[in-house]
Amino acid sequence: MSSPHPHSPHCPACERYIGPAESCPWCGVDGLKPISLKVFRRLSLFLAPLGIALLATMVNNQELPLLAIRDLTPMMNYGHVRVQGIVTREPTVRRYNKQVDYLSYTLDDGTGHIRVTAYRDAARELANNQLIPEQGRAMEIGGTLTVNNYTHRSLTITSAEHVKPLY
Repeated sequence: MSSPHPHSPHCPACERYIGPAESCPWCGVDGLKPISLKVFRRLSLFLAPLGIALLATMVNNQELPLLAIRDLTPMMNYGHVRVQGIVTREPTVRRYNKQVDYLSYTLDDGTGHIRVTAYRDAARELANNQLIPEQGRAMEIGGTLTVNNYTHRSLTITSAEHVKPLY
């Protein structure tokens, strides 16, 4: 009788059917599956979290893209972007319990305008770092973009680290 193929569902020693088992339940021969599959299966438990951690590190260290306001389209909705421009109106600042709770102003870069807002913790952080701009001030702002249609765009500041006065 000829020996079955080494990757067949039969034991190479007793030639009985063993299916996907790693050892023969009848004669005890071990190592019936290819070693690469065994190793890969066990290493995948360690490689998957390592890959996710590497991906998260790359995303966190990536700089936000600088775009002109006219180039912001509905396809970019909820994307994280950066824009530069001049504050065209005095900021609206609302307070709750003597702390800044809301901040809003309009930014114009010559190609269009965008409403910039900050809520709660981000607004307080901007106030504490003296980053509430005056009318006419040039700013670079990064945040989460919301585009309802081509004419209404807004940018929500999530952290003061993405707000820089330009001069």
